[in-house]
Amino acid sequence: MTATSTPTTPASAYQVGDIVRAPHWQRGRITGHRRAIVIGSLADSTGPEAGLRVWFYTLGAPQLTSDGPNTLAGVFPREVRKLGDIYGMSERQISTITRAARTHDHAHLLAVRAEQFWRKLKSARKSEQN
Repeated sequence: MTATSTPTTPASAYQVGDIVRAPHWQRGRITGHRRAIVIGSLADSTGPEAGLRVWFYTLGAPQLTSDGPNTLAGVFPREVRKLGDIYGMSERQISTITRAARTHDHAHLLAVRAEQFWRKLKSARKSEQN
């Protein structure tokens, strides 16, 4: 029997705003795999060993707490599966993500991209109404 290595996706394949399914850890235990948004990388390198910084946006605003649910995490690219990106979300979801992302320093680029997309959605909706 020969050992086969599974190809890993490098961190550079993921961009800020990608929606992924990632393991959520709380107090040393996996609470399940949840939807998260990539908000950046954990290191300057972009190889398969570089980690991703993700935000579990369905659990609330980006924060690390000792008593409540941690909504931010670092994961390896091999642990996540890409589901899509923020450009497939509704105007309401994008608005909520923009407001929440502004509250955390590491999510600044996500906040900028989400707000730009939100403005496009809003102007398209307004032009349809006229």
